[in-house]
Amino acid sequence: MSQTHNFINNELILGPATTMDFVKSLQSAKEAQENYKKTDFVHRADVLQKYAELISESKAELVAAESRDSFLPPEFCFQEIIDPAQKYIENLSIELRLFTQPQNLLPMGVIGISGPRTLGFLDQAKWIANCLATANAVILKPSLESSGSALRLASILQKLGLPKSLVQVLNGDDFELNTLLAGHPGINAFLYSGSFLAAEKLIQEVGKRKKKAQFFLGAKNSALILPDFDYKKNIAEILKPALFGMGQLQVNTHRFFISQSIEKDFYETLKDYIQTLDLSKLTPLFSKPRQDLYLKAVEQVVSDEGKLLRKESPTFTRDLSNCSELQQDEIPGPLFIVTAVKYVHEMVKWTNTGYYGHSAIIWGPEEKARHLASQLQVGQVLINKWCDFSNWAVPTKQSFWGHSDLKWSGTFYSDVKKVL
Repeated sequence: MSQTHNFINNELILGPATTMDFVKSLQSAKEAQENYKKTDFVHRADVLQKYAELISESKAELVAAESRDSFLPPEFCFQEIIDPAQKYIENLSIELRLFTQPQNLLPMGVIGISGPRTLGFLDQAKWIANCLATANAVILKPSLESSGSALRLASILQKLGLPKSLVQVLNGDDFELNTLLAGHPGINAFLYSGSFLAAEKLIQEVGKRKKKAQFFLGAKNSALILPDFDYKKNIAEILKPALFGMGQLQVNTHRFFISQSIEKDFYETLKDYIQTLDLSKLTPLFSKPRQDLYLKAVEQVVSDEGKLLRKESPTFTRDLSNCSELQQDEIPGPLFIVTAVKYVHEMVKWTNTGYYGHSAIIWGPEEKARHLASQLQVGQVLINKWCDFSNWAVPTKQSFWGHSDLKWSGTFYSDVKKVL
């Protein structure tokens, strides 16, 4: 479905949403939320159970659509997007039935969501479920790259028998609609996923209103490859977190730190492995703006006196100064930086000097890896494995800003009342 489709008052509306569409949506969302907040937790658990069942019944269709829109393999879309979304909502339904103090959770009202650029179905499905569990209405502004996910969710939600206008989807000008969601006093809390640069104005808006907000921002994730790790045997696993998604997923690895003692052999191993791949099966760039940013970054490698191990996509660099902007800035594309250091503690040092603190992977002996993990300034460290996309910790530094309680029953989705 097109990014110019909207789901307003339970109807699919053509054309980009305007400020007036937002105002109408907000008014009807408030009315719907006033009715929905009268429901008890058992009723909401039933709603979520049906929500999970409808996703399960539509899995084949949803997997095909997500794979088509995201250029990710169907098996990945099933295992890491659709199936985890369904299980999360199902488990949330069970938790609701067992929750003992529902009277202590006061709904926020209308929660504005600016959806993620990638893996949109998973995050949006979970966030909407949290809102439904806590009796909040939702106005969702999806990213251009995940608008199809949002509208597929809307079509499922339409079958739940919810109050009309409880969940609405607005597509249109990113800056205009996001500014309204962040700054309008009728939006009681704001959840955003996107780039740090685009978020700066929105952070100012929520600050003016003293509004609860969660900003999931950029990433520049590192892989630390310890010198006593068998990188030759495990090169496929080491490179998978970069190549799967081609640097466009927030969970991708973007920088590789290796020891100078293995530098020459590592470069050869990397190049030999890339030659074995069918590059036509790798994830393409999601949009023209990403293509432009990627090509500009490749040019900057040369101007910053770095060397290209491989110029074509996927592009790997070496000998790039740690002072280069490319070592810090988020590059949403297949540009991966390999940096050789003399001592292992330098891997930690240069990882920690980055702006972002989403996550890191350490490849090496367990005991050494855990010691290094304790020193890394990131939200999550993985050891000798990649990720569970559905269960991330709160990122640090410029990867996250705002209210850090992510639990559905926590203090973001509700005002939590303490009764003594």
